Amino acid sequence: MTASDSEREKLEQGQPEQEGVQRAKADALARFNDQGPAHINCAQTVVAFALQVMERDPDLVVDARYFGGGITGMGEACGAVTGAALALGLRDLYLPGQGADRRDSTTDALKALQRDFAGGFGACRCRDLTGHDLSTPEGFKAFHDSEARGRCQDYVAWVCDRIAPLLAATEPPAATEPPAETKAPGTVEGPQPGDAV
Repeated sequence: MTASDSEREKLEQGQPEQEGVQRAKADALARFNDQGPAHINCAQTVVAFALQVMERDPDLVVDARYFGGGITGMGEACGAVTGAALALGLRDLYLPGQGADRRDSTTDALKALQRDFAGGFGACRCRDLTGHDLSTPEGFKAFHDSEARGRCQDYVAWVCDRIAPLLAATEPPAATEPPAETKAPGTVEGPQPGDAV
């Protein structure tokens, strides 16, 4: 599939309405910028954006709780980028067949997102992007008091814009809750050799 075929496919599937996308981004960024108990981290912000665009349970934002600050503040993968992967995984949860038909194209889109992010911002690692060690109280305070926090908002907004076309589902399922039980491909039901009896 060529890049133009991929873009055409996204358009045919129906992108979320731009007004709703912009409102979802503004709402998520407002929570990111909140200094009080409503604050959510960078990964949660991308997931909150996606959940609002997809009209899904906003409480699922907790799934991204430990991805902020480069995964638990350790400065590794940028939370906006990991939030994108989580958001698209949640999208798949609600698709028929859990999005199996989109797995390859979504993987390619996430790879391209990471390459473009690093190309545009100079890195994909939180510590490289912020210039701070968020794993220490002193480093976190220095980050919080610096202009780097404003750059993080730019990273999150960029990722939200980038994943918005990927959030559209061809046929949203009737239920808004995730399936109660999911099986991995190749899962065999019933007792298997070696199982305890």
